[in-house]
Amino acid sequence: YGVLNVMNDHRGVVKCKQYGESYLVVKDARLRCTFSPEDSANLKAERLAVLDFYAHVLNEYSDSELKETLKVAISKDAALLGDSASVGNMKYKETQIHGDVCFKTHVERLVAHTKHRETSGMEARLRALAAKHGWSFSWMDEEQERMKKEEMHKLGAEAWEERLARLQESGAGEACDVPEGFCKQGCSRRVAPGSTQRGRPFATCCRGCVMGFGHDLRCGQIDESKVGPGLCKNGCGKANAKGKDSKGRSLDTCCRGCALGLDHDAKCGADEAVRSVGSGACKMACGRPVAEGKTPSGKGFDTCCRDCARGRGHAAGCKEQLDLE
Repeated sequence: YGVLNVMNDHRGVVKCKQYGESYLVVKDARLRCTFSPEDSANLKAERLAVLDFYAHVLNEYSDSELKETLKVAISKDAALLGDSASVGNMKYKETQIHGDVCFKTHVERLVAHTKHRETSGMEARLRALAAKHGWSFSWMDEEQERMKKEEMHKLGAEAWEERLARLQESGAGEACDVPEGFCKQGCSRRVAPGSTQRGRPFATCCRGCVMGFGHDLRCGQIDESKVGPGLCKNGCGKANAKGKDSKGRSLDTCCRGCALGLDHDAKCGADEAVRSVGSGACKMACGRPVAEGKTPSGKGFDTCCRDCARGRGHAAGCKEQLDLE
């Protein structure tokens, strides 16, 4: 036997605490469950329901139960948790699980009442039990915050955009409570996989979104399995180029062409000796000298030609040899 937590209450269903104030969260069993509108003792079979045939049980909910259920279901705040105290005595929505319930397969989490915290050695025993069967574990007060975060994380892109629109219409200012894993700019897209040059996980979906220019072409297209330490941040799966950028930082892309969103350039994958950049040499590590002259801001050129800077080969007239003293 179990109970259906219709109100999404972090305490479980408080009106059946006679069976214990701590509880287990069961998973992958609902398709072989029947449901009843109250305690099933002496209940007639026709009052039972299954997952896709539940209307007659819902019809037996009290007004207070329906109001609390609707409040959770249609709330503008996806993280709203309900109050199961509105359930009448012995009117909890009992579930009957038909077949085995395997601790390792069908239990997801153990939620322990906070009163057990003060019992010497109890936390260690509970955590050992959870570890033995592969369960997650949380104290009841921690479960409330965890459930809020989980509900926010479930919020899809479309629903998140709608929430942002409501915030703007209500004059609430900048978006708040961006779900974990979503772009901090509030655009509703998930963060890009990988990390910054300082090793911090990306907090935005793409460079374009950070700069306010709109989403770039790679936004949402990067394969998470192809990024990581030493791999090109653009998700091509190739190793980062050797060497440093103009600020002395290790390069985080495989080549200039990939960094610019173009095809891989001719030097992509070249070894460190080929890519080393000396004084007066093109920063693209092509082995040619920088072009003569200065940029409009007065700085000397740091590439041999514009085509090389864009990963498109070399322009006609680009000097091929670097004169070394």
